[in-house]
Amino acid sequence: MAFPASIVPELAHHLAEHAEAGRTGLVFVGARGGVLRRNNFRRIWLRALAAAGLGDVHFHDLRHTGNTLAATGGAKSPRRSRPRSPASHRLTWALVMS
Repeated sequence: MAFPASIVPELAHHLAEHAEAGRTGLVFVGARGGVLRRNNFRRIWLRALAAAGLGDVHFHDLRHTGNTLAATGGAKSPRRSRPRSPASHRLTWALVMS
């Protein structure tokens, strides 16, 4: 997975403090170290948004952020990462290139 070098310190901190240990450990876990499930994720997500001072942000919105970071970081096309809908590819690429 490609990501900007500028976020490596934050990723390293997250992995050290909040993720399961080991190469196959979960990156995101619940408050007691368990698997995040749909029924407990929303509560955790809303708490994180409040702590960050953010309002109406949906988790799904982050995939568009990933496209934008890839494009501005030098990726030739947002399709180099995980597949996304064709409409979101075109919109992200058009916005980044404008």
